[in-house]
Amino acid sequence: MWIWEKALEIIKCLVGEKDIQYSRKVENFIDEGCYTTEDLRACILAAVRIRKCEPDVLKISVDGRKCTILGRDTFGRPFYTCGKIVLDRNDERQYFILTAHEAD
Repeated sequence: MWIWEKALEIIKCLVGEKDIQYSRKVENFIDEGCYTTEDLRACILAAVRIRKCEPDVLKISVDGRKCTILGRDTFGRPFYTCGKIVLDRNDERQYFILTAHEAD
């Protein structure tokens, strides 16, 4: 299996099983009504591939990278998230979303 396919599989499991963790930036977009946490979840769970992976410059991700995932929001519109797999306080993996937006 291609490494990005495996990464997407892992991310989908994390998002499906746990609360979504996200940045203050994403929290502000949610508070402003731009989208909901369900849009974030829908985008990731419906995605068929990772659009791109880049190095995690903060070096806090488990695998050293952040991934941009293209999917669809709860209304079926193109939507993307960018996030990374990190360890929580209990050293368990979780997916942390850095940013999310409607896609063109």
